[in-house]
Amino acid sequence: MPQLNKQDAKGVAETEVQNFQPIPDGWYPGVLNSVDVKEGQKGPYWAWEFQIPPGHKFVGRRFWNNTSLTEASRFKMRESFDAFEVAADTDTDELVGCWVAMQIGTRTIQGGSRAGELANTIMALKPYREEDFTNEIEPQEEPF
Repeated sequence: MPQLNKQDAKGVAETEVQNFQPIPDGWYPGVLNSVDVKEGQKGPYWAWEFQIPPGHKFVGRRFWNNTSLTEASRFKMRESFDAFEVAADTDTDELVGCWVAMQIGTRTIQGGSRAGELANTIMALKPYREEDFTNEIEPQEEPF
């Protein structure tokens, strides 16, 4: 059976337990980490992973925007590309590391081990404008 070495075990012991408490609803900056193709009940979809960047409240929190490839869901795919201000045929690899504004809302999880719990979800995306988030920036510590 596997066992962690002393260094990894110490790192695990010192790591904060993940808090799945939702953050307040509102607009937050997001940086695209990745876009993965996944298989859903109605066919393939894209899972766009975003993260709140350093210097902002709730830094490091991750959110996913799933865009189906069905005709009825094309509006959501369009919204995603529009948020980056690029054409729909843009390779998503070119968008990794780019910023958008995410409207975060709260929903109740419907199934699985966390059914009934509250969780955040991306409600909408739009282009990032720094001036929209000037009041959201966390104060930085002064160097000594």
